[in-house]
Amino acid sequence: MDVQGAEFSVLVGAKDMLANQRISLIYTELIMCPTYEGQHKLHEYLSFLDSFGYDFFDFFNPVNSHNQLIQADLLFVSSSFKKEIDNRLKST
Repeated sequence: MDVQGAEFSVLVGAKDMLANQRISLIYTELIMCPTYEGQHKLHEYLSFLDSFGYDFFDFFNPVNSHNQLIQADLLFVSSSFKKEIDNRLKST
């Protein structure tokens, strides 16, 4: 998801789907430096997604400037999907 600073709004709009874990993976660009009006901070994303059972899994494509992380793509995984994968791995 890369919607020019509206990522948090998209997630809020999907809260019913998130609550039912109908989305297995969330891959989104997050900008850490102040860029957009009303921009949310990283900890708000982490807290919001955690409240629906989504765990931060990894990050990709980090962009740094002056030794500071400016933006990165983050991957979140639903607990139900994680459990499904774990069960599949155990059965092999």
